[in-house]
Amino acid sequence: MRKKIHIFSELQKHLFSILLCTFYMTAAAGISSACSHIFSRLSLNCILVFVLFIMLASCRAADWHYGILCSIFAVLWLNNRFQYISADCPADVLFALAILSFLSLRTFRLARQAAASKKLLAEAETEKMRANLLRAISHDLRSPLTGIIGNSLTYLEHQDSLTNDEKETLVRNIYDASSWLVNMVENLLTVTHIRNHNLTISTREESVEEVVAEALQRIEKRHPDCITHVSVPDDFVMIPMDAFLIEQVTVNLLENALLHSGTDAPIDFIVENYPDYVSFTVRDYGKGIPKHKLEHLFEDSDYTAPLADVQSGMGIGLVICKTIITAHHGTITGHNHSDGAEFIFTLPKRKEGQHESQN
Repeated sequence: MRKKIHIFSELQKHLFSILLCTFYMTAAAGISSACSHIFSRLSLNCILVFVLFIMLASCRAADWHYGILCSIFAVLWLNNRFQYISADCPADVLFALAILSFLSLRTFRLARQAAASKKLLAEAETEKMRANLLRAISHDLRSPLTGIIGNSLTYLEHQDSLTNDEKETLVRNIYDASSWLVNMVENLLTVTHIRNHNLTISTREESVEEVVAEALQRIEKRHPDCITHVSVPDDFVMIPMDAFLIEQVTVNLLENALLHSGTDAPIDFIVENYPDYVSFTVRDYGKGIPKHKLEHLFEDSDYTAPLADVQSGMGIGLVICKTIITAHHGTITGHNHSDGAEFIFTLPKRKEGQHESQN
């Protein structure tokens, strides 16, 4: 099956190249004829037009042979139209053909090199994201594990001399660190939903209101005392998404606002419906984001609480959020406002005639 798909794909590329070269050579012939009609003779413009379209065809063709074919057509057409090459001197034909063929081959090679460089840059960006993710994981797992081991050891070695309040504090610390680890595992499991190296996911039409409601229920279970002011559109909005992943992004951003804003003030969660996309805003009224961290929020785990704090881990959450939203072809940003910080992510709506992803 894969072999058949590969063959079909190659046939499509060559068919496209044939149609493209036909279009370019037809356009070149038409423009050259117009130039000759205007100037009543063969002009430099006529030749340059063919050179330009040969280079354009070579840039986008599936193989270098198409540029050679276009060069042959150009030489034959110009000679037939203007008789600028002597029939008694085939060397002229070969020389003209050699020059155009060299230009087409060089253009084809440069286009391939540019495409390869672009692919390498994309792969480097993906690898950088993986490296940042691994660095964030190693950083964020170390603190809670150290806390669990330290508190457990203290309890085991000194349980006879500890007061009930001290024992309760140690158990509470172990519980908090364990709860954070559960959240971390959920985040890591979330990443496994994003398959392949090109961040491909499966999406289907989901109700924005239902996904938001599920995320808020999870936040209320983890943080019963939190207060969130929610605003959603009155209209029933459906957009293509992986509901579980978008729910995880929402939970991460809301939890970050609760744990890192440095205030108990209520959080605003605003959903807005636009013609081409839906935006989700998580806004807190706390201390804001340090200015020197704003440009690297989604790149590493720098924006976290101190290492000694078992609730650190904002970095891993933001890296995962960025990965998920990118896979949905959306955007995510974070910045300060006059009274705190806010994160905004957007998800595009399905365009008319677009089918659901089956990846």
